[in-house]
Amino acid sequence: MFYLTYGEYQSAVPVRYLAAAVGRKGERPEMQDAHTIVENLLIYFRVPPSNEVQRLSFFAVFDGHGGARAAEFAAKRLHLHLVSRFPRGGVKQIDKDIRRVLYDAYKKTDEDFLREAIQQ
Repeated sequence: MFYLTYGEYQSAVPVRYLAAAVGRKGERPEMQDAHTIVENLLIYFRVPPSNEVQRLSFFAVFDGHGGARAAEFAAKRLHLHLVSRFPRGGVKQIDKDIRRVLYDAYKKTDEDFLREAIQQ
């Protein structure tokens, strides 16, 4: 919940937003980037991580760096690895642990991609 202040008055208002993605192919013959937009990650949780969290959004852009395969893989998997590792508890606990959780989610996504690439 964000608070807006108008002079002496302060009121809590729910933040609403719209998200969109636009891509533009550069010098390469095909678009190699990928993106993920999840307005509310809570739909992926069996049990919400906290009663304090009402919405948990995820927005990501993945640069293809010479190929779309890894970018597309990460766009499909990273947020799911994040959900599976997400800390439980209040906002303070989540804030404390989120850096490690993000690192672990990226690492797991990378390991899965490399494993799949070796098998193919």
